[in-house]
Amino acid sequence: MKSMFGMCFNWKVLVTFGAVAAGVLIFAPQAALAVLPLLLLAACPLSMVVMMFAMRGMGSKNHDAEPSASPDPSVESLRARLAVVKDEERQLERELSSRSDESSDTGSGTPSTSPRAASS
Repeated sequence: MKSMFGMCFNWKVLVTFGAVAAGVLIFAPQAALAVLPLLLLAACPLSMVVMMFAMRGMGSKNHDAEPSASPDPSVESLRARLAVVKDEERQLERELSSRSDESSDTGSGTPSTSPRAASS
C-alpha cells in the first residue's frame, strides 16, 4: 500500500485515520459526512509530517555513529596530508624564488616574491 491514487501515504497515518473514521461511524454517525472528507484532506499533509519525523530520527542515528568510529586513522591521514602539502609548499617557494632570481638577473622588471616568503 505504498502508493494510492498516485500519492504516497504513511501506513501509521492511514491506520490512525481508519480508527478515527470507525470511531466517528460508531459513536457519531450523523457527523460522518462532515468529518470523513476532512480526514481525507488531512491524510497527505499529516503523512508527510510523520515521514519527516521518521527520516529525521534515522539521520541522527547515523550521524551519532560516525564520530564514535575510530578517529585515530583519520587524524593520522590528515597529518600525512598536511606534511605532503607543506613539502609541496616548500618546493613551490624554492621554484618561485629561483624564477624571481632569474627575472632579476635578466633585468626584466621587479622581482616578485610570495607573500609567505615576504612575511618570513
